[in-house]
Amino acid sequence: MKRKQRVVSAVTAVALTGVGLGFLQPTPVSAASANLTCVGRVGDNAGGLGDSAKTLGALASFTGGSAALSLGIGVNLSAPAKVTPGSGPFDVSVGLDINLPDSLIKAALDTLKLEEIPVTDAKFSLEASGAINESISAGFASQTVNLRSAPVQVKQSIAGKLTPTKAGRVDYKLGAASFSININKAVGPISIGVLTVDCTSNDVIGNTRVQVPGAPIVSAGITVPVWSYTVGGVPLVGTDRVQPDNGNPIIPGSLRLESQAPNGGYSAIGGGAAFFLAPPPSGDYNVNYEVCGQEKFTEPEAGVNSVQTLPLPTTVPQGGLNAHPIGIKLKVGSDTTEWISLSSLAGLFGEVPTPILPDSGQLDFFQKFFSVYRAPAPATIQLALEKLPSVGAGNVKVTKAAPTAADPQPPYMIEFVGQRGNQPQSLVEVADWNTWLPSSGLTGILAALNPPTTVPAPGQTTTTTAKPMTLPELDAALAAGTITLDKYIDGRVKLLTSDIIGGFTSPAALEQITSLFPKKPEPKAITNGKVPVPSVSTGPLCTSFTVTYQVTPNPTVLGASAIRCKSGYTAVKTTVSVRTKTRVKVNGRYVTRYVTKKVPKTVCKKVSTKKATTKK
Repeated sequence: MKRKQRVVSAVTAVALTGVGLGFLQPTPVSAASANLTCVGRVGDNAGGLGDSAKTLGALASFTGGSAALSLGIGVNLSAPAKVTPGSGPFDVSVGLDINLPDSLIKAALDTLKLEEIPVTDAKFSLEASGAINESISAGFASQTVNLRSAPVQVKQSIAGKLTPTKAGRVDYKLGAASFSININKAVGPISIGVLTVDCTSNDVIGNTRVQVPGAPIVSAGITVPVWSYTVGGVPLVGTDRVQPDNGNPIIPGSLRLESQAPNGGYSAIGGGAAFFLAPPPSGDYNVNYEVCGQEKFTEPEAGVNSVQTLPLPTTVPQGGLNAHPIGIKLKVGSDTTEWISLSSLAGLFGEVPTPILPDSGQLDFFQKFFSVYRAPAPATIQLALEKLPSVGAGNVKVTKAAPTAADPQPPYMIEFVGQRGNQPQSLVEVADWNTWLPSSGLTGILAALNPPTTVPAPGQTTTTTAKPMTLPELDAALAAGTITLDKYIDGRVKLLTSDIIGGFTSPAALEQITSLFPKKPEPKAITNGKVPVPSVSTGPLCTSFTVTYQVTPNPTVLGASAIRCKSGYTAVKTTVSVRTKTRVKVNGRYVTRYVTKKVPKTVCKKVSTKKATTKK
C-alpha cells in the first residue's frame, strides 16, 4: 500500500515538474565592504498577498530565493585615522553603491515583465560607536533603477560631523535603513503593489582612533602684557599654566616654539619659560608653542575568529511526496566545493545506506524519489571546505550541536581558524542546491497563470492544441491497449497540471504548493572576524597652544629720537644679534638648537666733532 502511495506521489511530482516549477537561483553576492540584510515590513499593505513580509516571502517561493534580501554594498569611507579629544567636530562621509540581488532582478524581468523599478522613500544611516555614539542620516525621495544596466545599483551618500569627547576607538557601520520598491504589477489573479523593506548590517566599515590621554593640560587663554621695545616673559612648565594629564610626566626640555607671531616681534624659549621681544607697534601678537608628555602604550586587542552558521536540518519529514534535498555545493569567495551528499538509498536487504550525489551520472527517478535525507557529518562539510584554495587544510572547523527539545534542528557552526582566523571572512554561500521534488519548477506555473499575449503574423497559420483525454478515456484506452503505460502516466500528469493551475487562485493555494519544495539554507555570520591589534607606543603626547602677547606703547620710549642720551651722544637705530636656545624635533626626537637673529635696537652714539681751523 505504501509503495502504491509513493507511486501516486511520484506522478504528482512529475506533474509539478511538467508545469515547469523552477527556482530562480540568486547569484551569490561577491565579497564587498558591507552587507545589508533586508526583510519585508510587517503590517503595511503591499497588495493582494498582504503586507510586505508575506509578499516578499511568496516571491521568494516563486523564485527559489530567500525571504530576506542580502544586498552587497560597495563602501567608500572618508574619515580621519586619528583625532584628539576636545579637538572639535570632524568631517566623515561615506558613498554607498547598493547592489540589488540577481534573484530580485530576474523575478522582475522574467516573471513580472518589468524593465525598470522606482525605488522610493529611502533612508540610510551611518552609526558611530565606541568613543563616539552618534549617527548621521541621509536618504532620497526617488531613484529609477534600470534592470538592464550592469551592475544594477542604488546609490547613496551620507555626510556629517562627529564630535569626539573621550579617548578610544570609533567604529563605523551602516545603521538602520529602509526603502520601497514600486512593483505595481499583477501576477495572475494576485496584485503586487509597493514592497517596503527594513535593513540592518553588522559589518564594521572603518574606524577612527581618538588620541590616548596623557598630553599635558594647558590653560586656555594665556595672555602676557608687555611694553613695546622690551622683552616680556611667562613661566610655563612647572606652573599651573601647564599641568601633567592624568599623572603622565611632562618630558623635560620638551617645550618648543612652533611658530612666531606673523605680525612681528620675536619669541624664544628657555628654562620652561617663553620670552617675547616686543616690536614698536601695539597690538596682540600670537605665538604658538608645543609641550609634550611621556609616551603611553595602547591596550592590545585580541583577534576574533569569523563564525558562521549553515542551517541544514538534522532530519526532514518522510512520507507523501518525500520532498528532501539531495546535495549541496558551498562557495567561499570565488571557490566552490564539490557536491556534498544529503541523501542515501537504504538497502532493501539491510545493506549499509549508500550516499547519492547529483553528479553521479546514475541518479535516476527511483534514486531521487526513494532516497532519504541524511544530514552530513560536520567532518564531511569541513573536509569539503578545506579543499578550497581560499580556505586550506586546518583553517576551518565545522561542528554541530546535538538536537534538544529547545533546538531540535541546530545549525552547523563554521569557524575559520589557523591562517584564516582572527580576520574578516567572506560569507559562506550556497552555490548549488539539488532537491527532490526537483528544483526546476514554480516559474512554469507563473507562466501558465500569466501567459504572454501573441498575435499571429498576417498569413500565419494558427494551430489548436488537442484537448487532453479525460480520466475515463485514459482508463479505457489503457484497458484496450491503444496507449502504452508511459502515455497513460503522461495523460495523468497533464490532468493533474490542469487541476493545479485551476486551483492556483489564492495565497493559501500558493502556500500549499510551495511548501512542498525544500528551501535552500541561508548561511549567516554570527561573529565578524577581527584582526588583533598589538600594543603600540603613542609617541610623545603633545599639546599645541598659543600665548598672546599684548603689546602697549612704552611711555618712556616715544621712538628713536626720544631716547635720552647724555651730553655728547645721540640716538641712532641699529641691529644687534640675539642668540637663543630652542628645542626642535628631528627624526622623532627633540634636540637643542641655538638660533642667532638680528633684532632692531636704538642706541646712543657719541657725536664726533672736528676742530675748527683758521687760515693764517
